[in-house]
Amino acid sequence: MLEEKAYIRITNVEEVGEGKYRFDYQISSNFKEVFKREHGLLRWSQKRFEKWLKDNAEELARSSSDG
Repeated sequence: MLEEKAYIRITNVEEVGEGKYRFDYQISSNFKEVFKREHGLLRWSQKRFEKWLKDNAEELARSSSDG
């Protein structure tokens, strides 16, 4: 059985104000497992994920536009 690839897919980025953006995204269940392991979490934390997403948004936007 093949293991599902861990991914986060940015499906839409919308500017909602000066310097403020709204991201629509999809994440795989395997991404959640990898994220929990890398951040020392026992269960999924949407709050922690959203902080990480905010802190890494610029890099993610660049990598999603690269192809």
